[in-house]
Amino acid sequence: MQRALFVSDVHLNEPNDERWVRFEKFLQYVNAQADVTDLFLVGDIFDLWLVDHRYFIEKFDVFIQLLKQIKQKGVNVHYFEGNHDLYLNHYWADQLGFSVYPEGALFQQDKTNFRGRARGSSDPQ
Repeated sequence: MQRALFVSDVHLNEPNDERWVRFEKFLQYVNAQADVTDLFLVGDIFDLWLVDHRYFIEKFDVFIQLLKQIKQKGVNVHYFEGNHDLYLNHYWADQLGFSVYPEGALFQQDKTNFRGRARGSSDPQ
């Protein structure tokens, strides 16, 4: 049986923000679960992330490391670009090996079909 978790619109900005602490705890929880097969980051995880700029990589390293650990456990990490996290392919896909979707995509979990869609995406229904 597949188990997918979804999270969106976290808008991570500063380490002293409650959202920062809560999202870090959420990723630790995901990492501790044996039955999670897929983690969907459905846009605007960061209040701002552009391309592979060193500033963002260093600032959000704690989350990058947790997500890498989650992926190493065999969890598929899917990242849909939002309007605050853009042009992720070069770093998140090419360098980290996560699945990145600048547009929508179709998925199947067990016998349920669903469609993920990036915010503002113009792909066909």
